[in-house]
Amino acid sequence: MIGLTERQKDLSIITRHDCLNYGGEWSLNQFNYDDINGAMTQTLFMSLNMNLPKQMFAMMNASSDPWIVPGFKEKRYLAIYFVLSFLLLTFFMTNLFIAVVIAAFNQEYDKKGKNFLMTDEQKMLMNA
Repeated sequence: MIGLTERQKDLSIITRHDCLNYGGEWSLNQFNYDDINGAMTQTLFMSLNMNLPKQMFAMMNASSDPWIVPGFKEKRYLAIYFVLSFLLLTFFMTNLFIAVVIAAFNQEYDKKGKNFLMTDEQKMLMNA
């Protein structure tokens, strides 16, 4: 059960058994932390900033028991977790990118010397 519609709220569907009795289809959300593979995949997607709002709302709607119908944004404190993880993971990825650029720059500096970014004309003007 991915979420409650108005009709389902009126029917008082609370558990998986109730959902199946009323002719519904019980399915788990694609963003879940039920096993280690799913948790690692979701963490990877978070670090890549893929589907972050969908993940956040799925976590906010989740219930602790997989056989109980999820509520609607019951766990608002998880939004803070997602915002903080977004900021920290983005900061970490930016630092990795900058580190690679600086390492490449230092490698070229060691190979070609001090003025490796200057053209021959600029080097002549520098020596004049």
